[in-house]
Amino acid sequence: MTSPPARVRALSLYRSLLRLHASRLPAELRSLGDKYVQSEFRAHKASTDAKVLAGFYGAWEDYQRQLLARSTEGGGLGRELPADVEMTEEQREQLGKLREEALKAGKSGKAGD
Repeated sequence: MTSPPARVRALSLYRSLLRLHASRLPAELRSLGDKYVQSEFRAHKASTDAKVLAGFYGAWEDYQRQLLARSTEGGGLGRELPADVEMTEEQREQLGKLREEALKAGKSGKAGD
């Protein structure tokens, strides 16, 4: 990400994601999301492989679109998995635990309102 156009693109996307976190995520998830975005952008800062950067930007731009759609669709966080996704039993268990924790976080956030 060292070339000027790549740097401008990265900074613009990074700032946009942090602004979206501030406006669309509950405080508990905002902190986690901000740390993750920061970590990923730092990890890819020195990358010069166009293929890697295209995938990196593409994934984060998709996430950006999801956050933007969240407010316009009035939906919650995340999205439904396609029916044809194959997962191991361990992955299903992890996903279930993640769902439970997200629901708990959502309930605790609403209780303080």
